[in-house]
Amino acid sequence: SIDKVLEKITAAMEVSSPFIVNETVDAMASKIESLEEQAKTNWIDNHSVIDNDGRARCSFHFCNKLFKDKSFLQKHLLKKHPEFLQAEVAKSHDSFMMNWWDREERRPVPDVCIDCGSK
Repeated sequence: SIDKVLEKITAAMEVSSPFIVNETVDAMASKIESLEEQAKTNWIDNHSVIDNDGRARCSFHFCNKLFKDKSFLQKHLLKKHPEFLQAEVAKSHDSFMMNWWDREERRPVPDVCIDCGSK
């Protein structure tokens, strides 16, 4: 009986996808991913200073480390300054999140406790 159930489950999984696919959400997700990658590339370029001799320098005012080339600087930026990158990448989500929020009919908002003083 277990073998029969496994056969039915296997057959059902082969016929249809186990995931619910929403083309609109998938398209939006791929657009957000491309915007994230673009933001990451721009952020690395904006925080890289390439000297005349090909060496690269971190352009954060509190760091200014010098590296052999841009690939080492890129690794440094991603490893030592990720919180600044996360802030830039998060900006690419903002418009999508606000549009999604505006379209929702039922917006989940937590209860707010207001202290009006003692009565």
